[in-house]
Amino acid sequence: SGKWKPNHLAWPNKQLDTLTSHYGNAVGRGESQLVPSSCPFLPRRFSVRECARVMGFPNNYSFRERRDGQGEMAYRKENYRMIGNAVCPPLIAALAGSVLDAAGIMRPGMSSWTEEGRRVAIYLSRASLRPRRAHVPMGCLVPE
Repeated sequence: SGKWKPNHLAWPNKQLDTLTSHYGNAVGRGESQLVPSSCPFLPRRFSVRECARVMGFPNNYSFRERRDGQGEMAYRKENYRMIGNAVCPPLIAALAGSVLDAAGIMRPGMSSWTEEGRRVAIYLSRASLRPRRAHVPMGCLVPE
């Protein structure tokens, strides 16, 4: 087919493509970015957990339990779809803070919803890192 595209590899110095709801089943169509592997291993798709991290879901985010009779592939496909249809939680936190500030809704003892939204967004971003990478100093994620 003339629509076939080669798989893209997610090299460390390359921006990751947009994750979509069909990421888990689009490998055969050449539409999924893959994780490179050293020889003799073939590139692999991102795991559902890796996709969740990329989207900013914290590591303690729990996926729904597998239903009785649901196969492993169907379960993974459902989770890939959920992650691909999601909006990044850190983005939502930052936007919600700005919207609450603009609406004039204040809470006692709080100076700014915008700042609170940014704080939560940074927290969620750090919580989505692999545990051995979570030591990133807080100041590294604050915009200048």
